[in-house]
Amino acid sequence: IDETALSNMKHMREMDFGYVPALWDQWVADADGPAIAPVLEVYRAARERSVAVFFMTGRKTTDSPGTIKNLAAIGYGDYAGLDFKPNDYPDTTQSFKTAVRRRITEELGYTIIANIGDQHSDLDGGHAERTFKLPNPFYVTK
Repeated sequence: IDETALSNMKHMREMDFGYVPALWDQWVADADGPAIAPVLEVYRAARERSVAVFFMTGRKTTDSPGTIKNLAAIGYGDYAGLDFKPNDYPDTTQSFKTAVRRRITEELGYTIIANIGDQHSDLDGGHAERTFKLPNPFYVTK
């Protein structure tokens, strides 16, 4: 979601590109992140063609109310699934996202035709026909 479906640029600038956990939590709760326009266009094109869209995020489960509100407000309200990384998840974000894609394909029976993300951890681990790495000039995580 972050720097893929929605932008946190305003908050990052306010923090001088630093990270203050309490202020980040407030930013998420405020649900004020704008859409990344080209990704919103892809989302709309997919939904117009009845393609199911799933979001998975490294955001914590406790971030869900603000995130859901923000996604709906900027045009991403009609999705098939939204998975948050549990607050106490013991492993990496990559392992979480791989497990979610595995569940979507193996348990729910979907074929993931495109996986879009700004981090390699969004894309690595398989369970998608194609991956699309978006540029992120702000940070890189594994």
